[in-house]
Amino acid sequence: MNLTHLKYAVEVEKTGSITKAADNLFMGQPNLSKAIKELEQQVGIAIFRRTSRGVAPTRKGEEFLAYAKAILEQIEEMEAIYRPGRERSSLHLCIPRASYLSYAFAQFIRKVDFQKEMDVTLRESNATDAIAGVAEGESALGVIRYALSQQAFYAKQLEEKGLEGELLWEFAPVVLLSAEHPLAGQAQLCQEQLEGYIELVHGDLENARPMALADARRAQAERQEKKVVSVYERGSQLELLAAVPQAYMLCSPLPAAMLSRYGLVQRPCLGAERYQDVFIFPRGFRPTELEQAFLEQVVAVRQEIAQAAQV
Repeated sequence: MNLTHLKYAVEVEKTGSITKAADNLFMGQPNLSKAIKELEQQVGIAIFRRTSRGVAPTRKGEEFLAYAKAILEQIEEMEAIYRPGRERSSLHLCIPRASYLSYAFAQFIRKVDFQKEMDVTLRESNATDAIAGVAEGESALGVIRYALSQQAFYAKQLEEKGLEGELLWEFAPVVLLSAEHPLAGQAQLCQEQLEGYIELVHGDLENARPMALADARRAQAERQEKKVVSVYERGSQLELLAAVPQAYMLCSPLPAAMLSRYGLVQRPCLGAERYQDVFIFPRGFRPTELEQAFLEQVVAVRQEIAQAAQV
C-alpha cells in the first residue's frame, strides 16, 4: 500500500471534493481520481461515495481513513525523531529529597542550551523506588541515600538488579533550624539538646531495609516520645522551619544560597550516624553529554557545601 495514496485519500476527505483536493496536492484531477480508485481496489472497499456537494466517506471508508490518519501521524512523528541533523537530548533522574541535589539540578538547568530539543525528567523518591526505576529503565541515572550501617544491604540490592554504584558523598547530618531558633547560637548540637523541640521528617521515606521486630518496636517507641511532624514536600519543610522557630530537621548540608533564602542555619550534630549518597546506574553505563553535565554540577555543589560546612 502506497503511503502517498493514503495522503491523497485523507486530503479528499478533508476537502470533500476531488477537484479541491487535487488543487491542494498540486496534481491533476484525473490523476487523483485514478489514485483513489487504485487504493480502493487494493483495500477492497469503496472509500468514498458521490454526493450532491462532492464526495463523502462511506461507513467502511470512515473506518479506513481513521486508520490511515493514525498511520500518517505515526510516520510523521518517526520522521521528526530520526530526521538527520535533529538534536534531541534526554535526561531522566531519580533522586532523594535532598535540597543540595535539587539546588544542583536548578543550577544545571540554568546552563542548559534551550535552543536544542530535550526531554528532562526529575523524580524525587526513596532508595528502593530509585533502584527499581533505574533497573526498569524509567530513569537512566539515580541517586540513593542510606545510613552507613546499611551499606552492605544496598550493595546487595544493586548487585541483584544489575546496577552499579559510585559514591557521591559521605556526610554526617546537620541540624537545620531557623536563625531565630533558641539553639541557633550554638556552634554544634547533640541529640539531648534537641529534646523538647519539634522535629520535621520526610513523610514517605521509610527505609525499605527489613527491621527486626525489637528494632521496629524501639523505633516506634522513640518516635512516640518525640514531637514529630511528617511533611511530604521538601519546599514545605523549609518554609515550616523558617516559620516555626521551635522546629528543626536532621538532613544533609544545604548550600549557602538556600540557607539565606529561608533564613536558616545549620549546625553539626554530634554523634549522628553518617550517611552516603550514591550515584546508581546500569552496568556498562556511559553518560550522555547532558548526563555528564548534571553529574559535574552535583559534584561542584557538593564540594562547595562541604568546604563551607567542613563536614
